[in-house]
Amino acid sequence: MWFMSKGSKTRRVVLIFGGLVLASGLGAGTGAKAHAASAVTAAVEAQERASRGRALYDIGHFEEAIAEFEAAYQLTEEPALLYNLAQCHRRLEHAREAIALYRRYLTLAPGVPNRREIEERISDLERSLGPPEELAERTLSPRAPSTPWVPRAAAPSPPPRLPAPSRDPGFHTHDGWFLRLLVGLHRVSVNERRAGASRVGAGVASGVAFGYALLPSLAAFGEVGVAARSETTGPTNESRTTVGGVGAGLTYYVLPYNVYVSASLLYGIMEFSTETTVAGVTTTRESSSTSGVGTHLSLGKEWWASANWGVGVALDLYAVEAEVEGSTWAGTSGGVAFSATFN
Repeated sequence: MWFMSKGSKTRRVVLIFGGLVLASGLGAGTGAKAHAASAVTAAVEAQERASRGRALYDIGHFEEAIAEFEAAYQLTEEPALLYNLAQCHRRLEHAREAIALYRRYLTLAPGVPNRREIEERISDLERSLGPPEELAERTLSPRAPSTPWVPRAAAPSPPPRLPAPSRDPGFHTHDGWFLRLLVGLHRVSVNERRAGASRVGAGVASGVAFGYALLPSLAAFGEVGVAARSETTGPTNESRTTVGGVGAGLTYYVLPYNVYVSASLLYGIMEFSTETTVAGVTTTRESSSTSGVGTHLSLGKEWWASANWGVGVALDLYAVEAEVEGSTWAGTSGGVAFSATFN
């Protein structure tokens, strides 16, 4: 959200444009042109620094984001950048600095639509500093924190556009609890090592992973997932093959693109079932693996659908080897999966 009023932006553009026309009309010539070029250069540089600051904020590099936002503010004195700086200091638990910057922002932009929210945030930060007498004692202490950063004065040169103020913690960020749901279309193939028996066909895969984000780009999880296919052989027989497992793994996100690679080590599961119907009587024969190992690999891309939910698509693969009734079977199941991830 842009927190500078439309009227204010319009007035700035009109004043700058009018100043340039007047200077050229009066014959100021070279000096006016140089000043205009300088203003444009400063505006472009400010936009670039602010954009870098926003990208750093989104991946949790708050100290580096502060340096970029401060540099942008020194070039433009745009009040929205004070809000960005306050957000960074709040995430770093620099309560005093955040309070000072929030207040300065409200002073320079008193009509912002989220004023009440910012005032409540200031109150929360003041409470975190303790009661007034404790605050006074800490203020007089020789170990008191340094005074808040105050931007130096700079010639105003409004940028064409600046990024919106940084959003609240957790917004479009991989942090906290991690939940991913997967469903997809797979090709399931299993082969018996010695006799060469095989079962191949199209199937459906599904899985769920639950864990925690260790870093903004890394999550650890436990998961359960299976892929299954059914096949009808003649009017009386129907067979079903299931490949999958239970295990644990890691997901790594390439930020800010939200492309991810996921890998899990599984306790492999393989099951076969056959239903035969004769004279209206159905007989079911089932075989399950007694031991097995496997892996689950995914390469995907997600898009944010809300503050904490993302939806995506991935290339998905299960590979399992297991013992079934004394025989060793190798199974693979691969295809395209669709995901919904909360983080």
